[in-house]
Amino acid sequence: MAQLCTYLAPRSAAGSGSVQTLSDVDLVAVLIGPTPDDRWRACALVARQASLAALGVTLRAPGHDLDGASHRRLLAAVELGCRALADKCDAAQLRRVQDLVARYRDLALSDAEQLVVVCLDAGRHLVAEYRFHGGLDSVTAPLPLLLRRVLESGAPGFALVHNHPSGDPRPSAADRAFTERVAAAARLCDLRLFEHVVVAARGWARVPGGTS
Repeated sequence: MAQLCTYLAPRSAAGSGSVQTLSDVDLVAVLIGPTPDDRWRACALVARQASLAALGVTLRAPGHDLDGASHRRLLAAVELGCRALADKCDAAQLRRVQDLVARYRDLALSDAEQLVVVCLDAGRHLVAEYRFHGGLDSVTAPLPLLLRRVLESGAPGFALVHNHPSGDPRPSAADRAFTERVAAAARLCDLRLFEHVVVAARGWARVPGGTS
């Protein structure tokens, strides 16, 4: 997403037709305000980011140079985008890892770790979901409680999705060990762990370690 501003003249949404034709910088400038200085600010803000998800993380963190109204407008736009993605990915589409990533992409914007247990039927339709909340770099999900939630849902299997607030999606050694423990315990309960995925501001990654 990082890019240079090749021109700095402001463009209005009304004067440029559909908003679908606007660049990332122009969309941010429209939300910040109508003046030429606002496009300078939008260019600087976008150029510092690796992705739109990273922009959301930046907006939630202290230290930005936006005024209160502009900040709230941008945060609202990011939140609407996340909700639109979640609505688009209905239960029938959770058959691929990419579908899980799209549905739970909002986790990348969280400043604390969260783990979502996604209960799925044999066709990988969503049956239920449960969230466990953690701190800056870890989340505690008691294994007996996690499996009990899946059993209570009646689903034959489940997927796990969690975030890395650091922005780096690479699975840690602890992520792998946890996945192995969950997969082994699930097999004892005649359950199947379909996937374990990490989402973050700089992308996503599968967690190896015993999924079947």
